[in-house]
Amino acid sequence: MKLFILVLVLTLSACSSTQVTKPTEPLADTVNLELETKESAEKAPEVPESQKVYYFQHRLLPELTYDSVSGDLLFADLMQRDLAKLQSIAAEIISADYATGMASKYYPEHDAALITFPTPKSLTNCFFVLIKKGDKGYHFYTYEKTLSFSEDDPVKGVVGLWSEDGTHGNLGGRTYSTADEFVSDLMKE
Repeated sequence: MKLFILVLVLTLSACSSTQVTKPTEPLADTVNLELETKESAEKAPEVPESQKVYYFQHRLLPELTYDSVSGDLLFADLMQRDLAKLQSIAAEIISADYATGMASKYYPEHDAALITFPTPKSLTNCFFVLIKKGDKGYHFYTYEKTLSFSEDDPVKGVVGLWSEDGTHGNLGGRTYSTADEFVSDLMKE
């Protein structure tokens, strides 16, 4: 019982000694915090273009492709060679110049759509993306810039694929440099 009374007295004395204070200038503090946040954002380093391109080609496009609604809309636009929505997104993420350098082509015999990008400046950025419509959904292939091991190395790129679960596969190095060769390689019967 004595222990209980002691704990009660200590608790009450601790509570009564705690002072509640109100900030004298809450609005000023909030404004200062907002200004500091804006200054921090302005001082934040710019994301390199190659990382923006990678995000657009390797994260956003596969995600759009494999989404049940946006995949069908994207493919329908590509069938019509309509890149307006994709170019708008690319302009916002990367740059307007990059977006205007994009092109598309539809291959009805393969039910596949090709997106051509400006020549990649960095490794893993894509020359092309091919989206093929299959019986059970879409297949998403990339032709990515790769590292040459010597001046006479014939390999120009690597064919990759993104699966619906977000895993990336490497289908090996290739020596070609045109979109038609890329499509022909992937659509071999």
